[in-house]
Amino acid sequence: MIIVLIASGLVYLYSINSFLDILGNDESMYLYWGITFPKDFPIPEYSPLYIIWYKMLYQLQRDTILLYFLNYKAMSILPSLLIYVFLRINRLRILISFFCSILFLISFANFPTWPKVNHFVLIIILSGLIISSLRENVKYKSIILTLCMLLASFVRPEFFISFIIASIIITVIYVREFLKIPRFESIKTLLFTYIISVILLIILGFPAGSGNRTFDAFGQHYARNWVQTHNDPRDPYYNYKAILENDFGKVNSFSQAVMKNPYAIANHIFLNSKGILQEVRIMFLMFYPYGYPSDAAKIIVVLILFLLLLFLLIKGMLRKPDKYLIQVKENFRYFRFNYIIFFTIVIPGIVSVLLIYPQRHYLLVLVLITILMIVATLFRYTDSSNIRYKYFSCLLALLISVVLIRPLNSIVKNSDQDNLKALRYMQTLNTNERVKILEAWGIYSIYLGKNYKRVPEYHKDIPFLSYLEKWSINMIVVSERIMNDTRFYNDPEWIEFIKNPSEYGFVSVEIPDVKEIKLLVKNNLLKK
Repeated sequence: MIIVLIASGLVYLYSINSFLDILGNDESMYLYWGITFPKDFPIPEYSPLYIIWYKMLYQLQRDTILLYFLNYKAMSILPSLLIYVFLRINRLRILISFFCSILFLISFANFPTWPKVNHFVLIIILSGLIISSLRENVKYKSIILTLCMLLASFVRPEFFISFIIASIIITVIYVREFLKIPRFESIKTLLFTYIISVILLIILGFPAGSGNRTFDAFGQHYARNWVQTHNDPRDPYYNYKAILENDFGKVNSFSQAVMKNPYAIANHIFLNSKGILQEVRIMFLMFYPYGYPSDAAKIIVVLILFLLLLFLLIKGMLRKPDKYLIQVKENFRYFRFNYIIFFTIVIPGIVSVLLIYPQRHYLLVLVLITILMIVATLFRYTDSSNIRYKYFSCLLALLISVVLIRPLNSIVKNSDQDNLKALRYMQTLNTNERVKILEAWGIYSIYLGKNYKRVPEYHKDIPFLSYLEKWSINMIVVSERIMNDTRFYNDPEWIEFIKNPSEYGFVSVEIPDVKEIKLLVKNNLLKK
């Protein structure tokens, strides 16, 4: 079944670079830090473990554009495989395990959920749950899952809370045993865990409190809610500081914001809570893309398969309901420690969703782990299946895969790839000159080569012409995002520059098949 899942993932994601665009900021910055590691290693809040992962992938794929797509595929396929392994290793039947895995693969929770950093967290947590499932001893389970939470915190800093809670739990477990039997053997594993944790924290740093990542995320998403409720045309991610200052004054932390304007914080949490169920419904109850699979015959076949699967399960429950209830109780006892760790995972997830925003990548780990724990508790069976049932299950699982899976590039039509097309066009310029490129997405300087250096739009704090000269800008990517940035559209020098770039020694370059982006290039750069 593992081979069928891998094949299904490769078919589903075949040639995604024919329709998927490259996006900037989060994912592209992780890629950049990865390929330049250890030279440009960020502060611990910015996912050092994910960056190391990118460095490893970079050894396999040196083309940065293709590296982006390779990681996208890996992050979309690996969680599906690990879901299957986790369920099977905990004695769930083949059909249930496969069905959960394949549905996740083609759900909105998977491929379109971006950035992929939370998929990497999911891989770490699922791996920890799988490894801990191989051990019966609660002490060893606790050690494995605690270290797992620490590793997860080096990808998403909010999971450092989970690590602290898990550390307290394992300390209590081991200290209680030590008090009963006061010998070094009782706490040897605990001390080893402490040593490993300290070494990782020294090498990678403290993931929580080492920067302003969490507050910046809050500010950007507070601004997102604000512009939606006030019909403000500004881009919230690039104008959040002005919006925050309007409601809270000069604040540098979430606690300061609460003290200054608790009503605004409460309203922000209320708006976030309203969107949770809608996002969860889309993520886990819909296939990607909308309408897939479109053929009514396929939907009917899938429905028949699902009803057949349901029939097999219900038949077993109804035949011996008392035995089933006893089994569920046994399952709950079996997973009791997993539930303790589960709640340590839930806490930072809920905090992120309510205080920041119910983004799909914030909901991903929280909701999926919840679903898996419920499914595992309800459907874990300790009795062994006969060989005929296993063959039948494998055949039916293969049929489900054949019916459901289609290459996305044959389904997704008319997809914009403005950034990718712009990158490919700019590569044809073949300039070896030093290019100082003004852009709002943080894409082009990463994928075009070492002679391209980004001038971020957020550095603009003076009139545009002085800014142009100060940073020696000789190429500008004019996008909707930069046009909606208050630093620019409130600057009359910028407005005049955009209208008449030739007067300032720039040439307007139209990129073929790209409508939302155009280039302004310095004359002497083109001549060279």
